[in-house]
Amino acid sequence: MKRMMQIFSVAMILFAGHASVAANVPQSPLMNSRDQIDDDWVVMAAESDMLEIQLGQLALKNADSGAITQMAEMLILHHTEHLQTMQTLAGLQGLVISPLVNAQSQKVVDYFTADNANWDRQFLNFNIKAHQANIDATNAVIASNKDVEVVAAATQTLPVLISHRDMVQTALDQSIANGAPASPADDCGACDGSGTRGMMIPTVQFQ
Repeated sequence: MKRMMQIFSVAMILFAGHASVAANVPQSPLMNSRDQIDDDWVVMAAESDMLEIQLGQLALKNADSGAITQMAEMLILHHTEHLQTMQTLAGLQGLVISPLVNAQSQKVVDYFTADNANWDRQFLNFNIKAHQANIDATNAVIASNKDVEVVAAATQTLPVLISHRDMVQTALDQSIANGAPASPADDCGACDGSGTRGMMIPTVQFQ
């Protein structure tokens, strides 16, 4: 229980430690109003994509439910496509994104790599919290209305995040209706998305 809460806490801070900004990169006129929140969001989004891809791959191996494996296939596809978009945008913004997930995300991957009891429910709970954190971060970037290119990307990303969250919530509701046992994540007070900073999905910010 304690370990699960720590993992979900990490999920709620995933984007606090991200890739660094390349120095002295020329900016286009559209980037003149760019702010730190824009850089944070781009890197956070890419890191969230990488985490979701890895978790989806683990779901294909560890999930008991066929519905979850089908969901995982879709998440892998969508986040792979979105990652490519974020990498292109990062290049235009002069940002450097590591090809590897950061240390906080790796803790989540390590946790879900293990064949934990009630794996499916923990996976669903985690994804709901992660996507909600990313939705909040994406809404914040849109509201800031700073960099034109980043705001456009965030506006396109938002409905996909919402659809993912709602899809996972439906799967969780169905799991509960079918009498699946409660997961430790159900009582995780650190997974409410509070304290996030420019996170996008994943992700998530793990404390």
